[in-house]
Amino acid sequence: MCRFRWVQCQLDTIINLRRPESIRKAIDDLPKGLYGTYNRIIRAIEDGGKDDGPIAQRCLLWLAGAITPLTLAQLDEAIMIETGRSSLNNDKGVINPKDILAACRSLVIYNEMTGVVALAHYSVKVWSIKVYTARSLILPCKEYLTCQRASIEKYRFSVSNMHADICQFAIAYLLCDFEFEEHKEGAMLFFLCIN
Repeated sequence: MCRFRWVQCQLDTIINLRRPESIRKAIDDLPKGLYGTYNRIIRAIEDGGKDDGPIAQRCLLWLAGAITPLTLAQLDEAIMIETGRSSLNNDKGVINPKDILAACRSLVIYNEMTGVVALAHYSVKVWSIKVYTARSLILPCKEYLTCQRASIEKYRFSVSNMHADICQFAIAYLLCDFEFEEHKEGAMLFFLCIN
């Protein structure tokens, strides 16, 4: 099953290329494994524009940590939550909710019928959850210290930090003073808490 996922990710990348030269280069530079592919997708997100990275990072946190499926409207609302604010930060949201899907690329899937957004494959969740080993805690390798690796690590979460972040956002959401009905569609908090 993971081989099919690897192929799908490669096709998702290649289908967006416009020139034969770019396609050949992409084929020559195929990552060896699925996690290498996810790293390449994250690098593309980082290179995609200043907004894509923060949107994708927050969405991966919520999708990896939520115990129930999230709709696109709920995910849009979730990325507007900031601790220490008494309202959602509309400037952190997206103009068109489908921009979330574009920012997250092939790491997520969207069901038009239900409006649910999910991680594209269980391996995305496995990749996004950091597992610490004795070696990584004692002496990080040189690759970890590079900027490229550091930018990828922003999209990976330890289980405890993921749960703590979601709990903080959930509390901030509960403390929001909703004066308008505009956010009632999201109504997300109670079932979003950690798994």
